[in-house]
Amino acid sequence: MFVFLGDDGDEGIDGLDGDVGAPGIAPDDGTDGGAGDDGEGLIGHLLDQSDVLSGDLEVQAEGGWGGDGGNGGLGGSAPTGVAFNGANGGNSGYGGAGGDVNIGIDDVIADTVSVLVVAGYGGDGGGWNSTNLFGNGGKAAEDGYNGGNGGNGGHGGVGGSTSLTLADSEAGATFIQISAGDGGEGGDGGDGGEGASVGGTGGNGGLGGHGGNGGGAALSVIDNLFVTSDGRAIAATGGKGGDGGFQGYAGTGTAGDGSYGNNGNGGEGGDASVAVTGNTFDFTSDCGCEDGIVIAVVGGQGGFGYASEDDPSQDGVSGSGGDAVFDFSGNHLRATIDDVVISLALFLNAGQGGVFLPDPTDTTAGVKGADGTTDLIFGNNTIEGSAGIDTFQLEVDNFIYDDADTGVGITPLGSVIIDLTDGVIDLGSGATSVIADIEHIDVIIRDGYFDSNDDFHDSGVAVYLRGNAAANDLGSSEGDDELKGEAGNDTLNGYGGDDTVIGGLGDDVLYVDSDFDVVVELDGEGKDMVVSTITWSLVGTFIEDLYLDGFDDVDGTGNDGANRLTGSAGNNRLDGGVGADSMYGGDGDDTYYVDDLGDRIYEDAGMGRDVVISWVSLSLVGRVVEQLYLIGSDNLNATGNTLANTIDGNDGHNVIDGGENYDKMYGGLGNDTYYVDHVDDKVYEFLNAGTDVIYTSVEYDLTGRHIEVAYLTGSADMALFGNSLANALHGNDGGNLLDGRAGNDSLWGGLGDDTYGVNASGDVVTELDGEGTDTVESSRSYALGDFVENLFLTGASDINGTGNGLNNALVGNEGHNVLTGGLGDDSYYVQAGNDVVVEAAGEGNDEVHSSVSFLLWGTYVEGLVLTGTANIDATGNNQVNSLFGNDGNNVIDGGGAGDLLWGGLGADTFLFQAGCRADSIYDFDASEGDVIDLSAFGSGTISQAGSHALIDLGSGNLVWVRDTDATDAGFLGAIIW
Repeated sequence: MFVFLGDDGDEGIDGLDGDVGAPGIAPDDGTDGGAGDDGEGLIGHLLDQSDVLSGDLEVQAEGGWGGDGGNGGLGGSAPTGVAFNGANGGNSGYGGAGGDVNIGIDDVIADTVSVLVVAGYGGDGGGWNSTNLFGNGGKAAEDGYNGGNGGNGGHGGVGGSTSLTLADSEAGATFIQISAGDGGEGGDGGDGGEGASVGGTGGNGGLGGHGGNGGGAALSVIDNLFVTSDGRAIAATGGKGGDGGFQGYAGTGTAGDGSYGNNGNGGEGGDASVAVTGNTFDFTSDCGCEDGIVIAVVGGQGGFGYASEDDPSQDGVSGSGGDAVFDFSGNHLRATIDDVVISLALFLNAGQGGVFLPDPTDTTAGVKGADGTTDLIFGNNTIEGSAGIDTFQLEVDNFIYDDADTGVGITPLGSVIIDLTDGVIDLGSGATSVIADIEHIDVIIRDGYFDSNDDFHDSGVAVYLRGNAAANDLGSSEGDDELKGEAGNDTLNGYGGDDTVIGGLGDDVLYVDSDFDVVVELDGEGKDMVVSTITWSLVGTFIEDLYLDGFDDVDGTGNDGANRLTGSAGNNRLDGGVGADSMYGGDGDDTYYVDDLGDRIYEDAGMGRDVVISWVSLSLVGRVVEQLYLIGSDNLNATGNTLANTIDGNDGHNVIDGGENYDKMYGGLGNDTYYVDHVDDKVYEFLNAGTDVIYTSVEYDLTGRHIEVAYLTGSADMALFGNSLANALHGNDGGNLLDGRAGNDSLWGGLGDDTYGVNASGDVVTELDGEGTDTVESSRSYALGDFVENLFLTGASDINGTGNGLNNALVGNEGHNVLTGGLGDDSYYVQAGNDVVVEAAGEGNDEVHSSVSFLLWGTYVEGLVLTGTANIDATGNNQVNSLFGNDGNNVIDGGGAGDLLWGGLGADTFLFQAGCRADSIYDFDASEGDVIDLSAFGSGTISQAGSHALIDLGSGNLVWVRDTDATDAGFLGAIIW
C-alpha cells in the first residue's frame, strides 16, 4: 500500500488579548483597551503523485486551522471622586483564515484509491466569550459624566478551501471525500459603560463581529478507468458559514441610555462542485446503488444572524447557503458480463441559508439567509449493457433542508426521459445521453425540500420511461410519470404520483397506487395484470388480471372478460363482472360477487370469514367460504359446504342446501326448498314469503318458522313437528312421529311404524297398505282412516275415538270417551268410568284394557283386562269373555256364556250368577284371599275332575277351578254359598 500524507497546515497563532484600559485620572479620560492581534491561518501544502503501478493508494490531508482573534480590553472606570468619563472598551481581533488544501493525482494505476481531504477551519473572532466582560466600556461615577463605549467583536476567519483532481488513472474501488473548512464564529461586541447616577449618559454597545465565510470544495474526476463493480463513492462538502456575534448592550444613564451595537452577520456557506467527466466505469457483477457509483455534492450551510433586542435595524443578516453543482458528462458506464445491474446514485444538497435567530431574551422573528441552489449537468454519457438481462438503476436526490418551510432554494429538475427504443436519456436539462442493451430500469427521483419537521415536500418531477421489444421492467418513484412498455412481457411500476402506465404488446404487469393513475392496454396486446395497493376496476380496459397488494381493505372489479382477481391481506370485495372469472380472496374477510356460472372462488382455510353474493346458482363445496347470498328474482340454487354456513335466498324460488355442519338458511320471497342435515340447522322464513319446503335427514321442528311443507329423508326413526300453519308433513322409510301441531295439517307417514299427532279437526293422516303398524295420537275426537291401526286419545277432554276395518287399538284419555272399534280385532284402552266402548256383532275379537271398573254388557267385546293396582271390577257380557284382574282386589263377573277368568294379584272375588254357564277360574289362590261367591245359587256339588275342582250349580251352570284340589280346606273355606 502506498500512503501519502499531505502536511497539515500549521495552527494559526492566537491573537493576544488587548490590554485593559487604565482608569481615568483627572482631568484626562481613561485609556482605551488594546486591540487583539489577528489569527494567522497557514495554507496546507500541495500534493502531486503519479505512477503508482500496483497496490492501494491512500491520501489524507488536513489544512491548518486559523487562530482565534484576541479579546478587546476592558475600558477603565472613573472611580468615585474622579470627574472623568468611563473609558471605551478595546476592539477584539479577527480570527485567522483556515488553511487551504489542493491535491492533484494523475497517471495512477491502483487497486484501491482512498482520498480524505479536510481544509482548515477559520478562527473565531475575539470577544466571542463575552462572559469574561472583554471589551466592555468603563463606568462613570461623578455627576454629569458618561460611560465608555463597548469595543467591537472581531470577525470570524474564512474557512479553508479544498480542491482535488483525479485524472488519467486506472482504479478499482474508489472512495474520495473532500470537505472545506467552516468559517469562524464572530465575536460578541462589548457592552457600553454606565453613566453617572446624576446627569450621566450610558456608553454605546459595540458591534458584533461577522461570521467567516465557509470554504469552497471543488472535485474533478477526469478521464479515468474504473475497472470493478466495487464501491465507488465520491463526495464534496462546502464549509459552513460562521455565526455572527451578539451586539453589545447599551449602557444606562439618567441623562439617557447609549445605543445598542449591531449584531454580526452570519458567514456565507461554501459552494461545492463535482465534475465527473470522460470516465469509463466497468460493471463486473450484480450490484445495487450502495455498491455502484454514489456521488454526493453538499453546499455549506449559511451562518446564523441574531435579531436585535432593541432595533430591527441592528439585526444581523443570516448568511446564504452554498451552491451544489454537479457535472456528469461524457462518461461510459458499461456491463462487461451478462445480467448486470449498472447503478448510479446522485445526491445534490444545496446549503440551507442561515436561520435568523431571536435574541435569547427576545422572540422577534427575522428573515433567514437565502438557500443555495443546485445545478445538475448530465449529458453525452453512454450506459451500455451486455448480453442477458441488464438493469440500469438511477437515483437522483436534489434537495435542501429548509427550516423556513418555503423550499425557495431548490431548483427543480425538468422532466426525466429514459427511452430504450430510441436509446436516449435526458435528466431534464435537454442534454441527452445514450442507453443501449438495457432491459430493466429502476428510477428514483426525489426533488424538493425537507421542512422544519423533517417532512419531505416533493416537487413532482415527471419521469417518462419507454421500453423496447425486450421484456422490460420499468420502475419510477414519486412524480407523475409515464411508463410505456412497447413489445415484450413488461413490468411497469410508477410508484408514487399520478402515473400513466401503457403496457403495449406482450403479457404485461402494471402497478398502480393512486386513484388518478391511468392504465392503458389495447385489445389483443397480450394477457396483462394490474397490481394495485388501492381499490381498482378493470372496467373499460383490455386487462385480464388484477392483483391487490398489501394489507389495506381495498376492492377489485373485473370487466367483460374472463378475469383473475386476487385479494390483498385485508378485507376485499372482488367482483369479476361479466365473464367466467377466477377470484382468490387470501387473508381477511372477503366478499365475492358472482354473476356467471363459470365464476370460480378460491379460499384457503383459516383466512377469514368470507361472503359470496351471487346472481346465479352456486355451490360452496370445495371452497372455504362461510356465507352465500343469492341476488335478484331468478329461481336459483345455493349449496353450502362442511363449514357452518349462512345462506340467503333471493326473491325467486330457491333450493338451499347448507351441507354438513350447522347452517343458517334464509329463503326470502318465493317458494323455497331447504335441505337440512344437522340438528342445529336453522331455517328462517317470513310470513307470506311463499310456500316453502324442508327436506331433512334429522329430526326437525318447524315451530317459529314460516315453513309449510317438510319431508323426512332416509330410513332412520325420527320425529317431525309442524307449526301454526297448515303443514304437509311427510315421513321416511323409518318409524316416524309426525305432529303438525296447530293448523289443519296433512300427514303422510310412509313406510315404517309411524305415529301421528292430531291437534286440529282438519288434520288428515294418510297411510298406504303395507306401510307398517301406525298410531294416531289425537287431542280431539278422531276416526281412523284407512291403513292406520291404533288410536290414542290425549288430554282430558270428553272426546271419542273410532277405529276402522283393521285390528285397532283404541286408547281413551282422562275424559269420558266413546271408543268405537269397527271391524277387526280391536283393543280399547279405558281410563274413565263413563267411557263407552262400541262394538257391533261380528266385528272381530275385541278387548278392553281399563284402569277403572268396566262392564262389557251392551257391547260385542270379548276381552277385558284391568290395569294398574286399584281395587276395581270387571264384568262380562253374554259373550264368551276373557276377564283379567289387575294387582288390586277385584270383583270378576263373567256374565253369561262360558267365560275365562283370571284374578291376578290381590284378594279377588269371583262372582257367579244364574245363567253363568260353564266358567273357568285359572289363577285361584286362597292364600291371597281369593273367594268364590256362589250366593246367587245357595247350593251345589263339588267334585274332582282330573287336576281341576268342578263346582256343579245345576241347570248347566258349572265353575271349573283349574289346578285345584277339591278337598282342600282352604279352597272349600273360600266358597261363599
